[in-house]
Amino acid sequence: MTGWTNGLCGPYRATRYDTLTDTFTQLPVSLAPPPSNQFARATRVFDISDDGDTLVGGDDNWNTNFTIRRYRAAVWTRNPATNTWALNVLDPNGGEIYRISGDGQVATGRDASGQACRWVRGAGNTWTKFLLGTPGLPTSINHDGSVIAGDLFIWRADLNGGQAVDIYTHIANLGGAELVELPGA
Repeated sequence: MTGWTNGLCGPYRATRYDTLTDTFTQLPVSLAPPPSNQFARATRVFDISDDGDTLVGGDDNWNTNFTIRRYRAAVWTRNPATNTWALNVLDPNGGEIYRISGDGQVATGRDASGQACRWVRGAGNTWTKFLLGTPGLPTSINHDGSVIAGDLFIWRADLNGGQAVDIYTHIANLGGAELVELPGA
C-alpha cells in the first residue's frame, strides 16, 4: 500500500501492512549520492510474494547521471531474523517492476529503456536482469517465474529461444483457432 506521509503533497511512500500484527511498516527509500543527497520523492509497490517478504515496484529518485528524476525498478526484501527491510534499486536509470513470482525469486517489469525484463534472485539478495525480447508490459507471472505474460506476449525459457513470442503466433502454433478481432475492440 502507499500513501502520503506528510499532508496531501508530502512524500508518497510505500508501506507494508501486516494483518497478523496489525502494524504498518514504511519501506526504506533511496538516498541519492552527492551532490544531490536527496531522499526518494516517492515509492510505490505493485506486487508482493506469497510469504510477504518480497515486494516490488519503483523508487523515484535521480538517475545515475543526475539528469532526470524518475521511477527506478526496485525490490524490498525483509530479513525475517531481524524483521528489517532492505531496498535494492535494480535499474538506477529507470524502469519499474510490476510482478513478483509467488516464491519471491523472479521479478518482472520494464527497465530504463522500456524493454520487458525479468530479474532472477541470486545469493546474497543479488538480482540478475534478463531481457524478454519485447517492449511489451509484463502483467502476469506464475508461482516460480517460469511463465511471464503481458501485452499480447508470452515468455517461457523453452519458447522461441527464450525470447517473448506474440500471443497470436503462439496460439496458432499450438493449433488454436484463428483469433478474430471484435469490431470496436
